[in-house]
Amino acid sequence: MQAFIYHLTMMRSKRYIQKTYGKSFWKQFQALSDPVFHQVSKELPDIGDSIFSFNYAYAPSYVAWKECCREFVL
Repeated sequence: MQAFIYHLTMMRSKRYIQKTYGKSFWKQFQALSDPVFHQVSKELPDIGDSIFSFNYAYAPSYVAWKECCREFVL
């Protein structure tokens, strides 16, 4: 579920990000966030079938995007 959410939201945002910030920004954004997403996904513990599990599946994506944005700011 985590990978599906990440890839879906990345593809839905691609056109907007490219239009707003340019294609080179998109390539950097994707190149920086992909490895972070994969690493966080591996490390994130499974919380099982709880009422929070769907929202919890977004966590690796949010962490990847936050870390990516930190790279652009620093």
